[in-house]
Amino acid sequence: MSYPTITLEEHFLSSNAIAALPTSQSKFYTKVKPAWAEQLSDISPNGSRIKAMDSGHVGIQVLSNSFGITSLAPEVVAAANDELAKACKAQTRFRGFAALPMKHGKAAAAELERCIKELGMVGALIDSHLDDGRYYDDEIALDAFAKAQELDVPIYIHPTTPLEDVQAALYDGNYDKEVGAALGIAGWGWHCDTALSVLRMYAAGIFWKFPNLKVVVRHMGEMLPYMLDRIDEKVGQIWLKAELSFKDVWERNIWVTTSGMFTMPPMACLLRSTSIDRILYSVDYPYSTTEQGKAFMEELRESGLVTEEGYSKIAFKNAERLLNFKMSRSRTTKTR
Repeated sequence: MSYPTITLEEHFLSSNAIAALPTSQSKFYTKVKPAWAEQLSDISPNGSRIKAMDSGHVGIQVLSNSFGITSLAPEVVAAANDELAKACKAQTRFRGFAALPMKHGKAAAAELERCIKELGMVGALIDSHLDDGRYYDDEIALDAFAKAQELDVPIYIHPTTPLEDVQAALYDGNYDKEVGAALGIAGWGWHCDTALSVLRMYAAGIFWKFPNLKVVVRHMGEMLPYMLDRIDEKVGQIWLKAELSFKDVWERNIWVTTSGMFTMPPMACLLRSTSIDRILYSVDYPYSTTEQGKAFMEELRESGLVTEEGYSKIAFKNAERLLNFKMSRSRTTKTR
């Protein structure tokens, strides 16, 4: 028997939000692969999203507005959240992560509270940095983090496109612009940028100020599991002399999804460095497919890396615990 899964990083596109995004970001949805725009907005009962969930044995998707929303004005973000909440109410198989206007600290905290208490969302998803170059070591983020701790809901950190000067300095080079663009996002930049965002929070003492803050990172940990000991040795012990090691923070404050990563070597590293109670399955729909995710989970189950109980934790139990809801088991189906 196969369990229905809960997936935490499944994208939605608000019409309010895409109209407000700068061209550098909106073209990702409209030009890179036009089919994505339709898949992102489709929440119909017999549409492509539900069909993909069925074929991939996904019981519940946690929807979030795709990247770029975090730096928009509070009223635009609120409208995007209202649209997402409407989508979630239309289907019992959807939950929602709120977008937060992180450039506006008190407004971000107020929007998080509204989304949790009034719209029934289960956490928030924010970009890895703001469009003015700031990260969340900046005091502008403190109100939102305080509110997340108070409400006991997670903050999911998702990568966003690099700033133009960062793209030019780090990723463009003596090759096609398209290659540089790929290096700046999914080919490399997204991973190190999200990892850097978490490390800056650590270096600034965010996890001291908010010891119960829950942070989720994707892509099997954005390379951080591989670097845990190195970070502690070279940053925590020598320079920061922190009261908590980064490994302490990793074990106490961080959860990790598999989103978009479907091979065993990084999963083996993650399992060796991270409690299985902190690992959650995700797909990254529609940028990755539920079929890819299903094949990965089947391979994981047969790999010997996890027990059957460990598999069920990754598939849905850890998500239920983190997000504080229960999924109906009625969608269990035979797969072998």
